[in-house]
Amino acid sequence: MTTAHPRVPNPIPMVLDLARHHTLVELPTQMEGTMKSITLENWQFDSLDDPGPYFQIKFSNGLELRNLTFGGRTDTNDIVGAPMSDAIQVPVRGRGLRVPVISHAMFSRVFAVELFDSLGNPFNPERCVLWFHIHME
Repeated sequence: MTTAHPRVPNPIPMVLDLARHHTLVELPTQMEGTMKSITLENWQFDSLDDPGPYFQIKFSNGLELRNLTFGGRTDTNDIVGAPMSDAIQVPVRGRGLRVPVISHAMFSRVFAVELFDSLGNPFNPERCVLWFHIHME
């Protein structure tokens, strides 16, 4: 049987190549629906500024994420920085870490991605590439 709608892969791969603190992302229309989870598969960035032990990724306009914290402590177990709610805290060192983020919100075609350092200040890398998989219901 043939349908008029193209088959959308599940999970949906998404690669973001960012060069500033705030970026508006617009996805194709066939990617709307209820998001079950989003996984950050890998990341790489070039920056003159030091983001600290981790940097933070925050989505707005329809993507509500559970706060996940990685690192953020010194050898004396004092809290360093300011983990933000509804953001992904991503360790600076390491590759291939899978970070699941659970959401039951509708997946919006248009949303904003913001980058912050570990203190919660805007982070403006020269380039930041993020590889995601979006799992839809």
